[in-house]
Amino acid sequence: MCTIYSSCDHTTNTIYINTTVEKIIKMPVEVEKIVYQSCEDDPMGNRTKNWGRSGHNHCQQPYSWTELIKGYKDSVVPYKVGGLGKLLEPHAYETWVCLEDAPCGDPQYCWVYHETNKVFTPWGTNGELRLVKA
Repeated sequence: MCTIYSSCDHTTNTIYINTTVEKIIKMPVEVEKIVYQSCEDDPMGNRTKNWGRSGHNHCQQPYSWTELIKGYKDSVVPYKVGGLGKLLEPHAYETWVCLEDAPCGDPQYCWVYHETNKVFTPWGTNGELRLVKA
């Protein structure tokens, strides 16, 4: 699987790209829609490395990456995923995932994924982070 996540910093005209290649899996995919976002996609400055805050410890992500991608018990798990861009910590926190209808969500709740430890860390609601656009 080859996934490319990117974001940009309009203040320094820098593009951040995170590329992960694990293995090649041929499988059909459906693209819901392609969204092009401007570099100014966080105008309120809500996205910081404040993941793992104590008030969010009860917000656990119940699925593995495999369950998200392939479905859980033959059911599709609605989620969105992306790269952390300028918040990226190489070989550690590189990606985020937001689940729809999550218990802690509004209705979406988001986690960051630690690539080395292979754990999801609570980050915040999508209303707060504004990662997933309607």
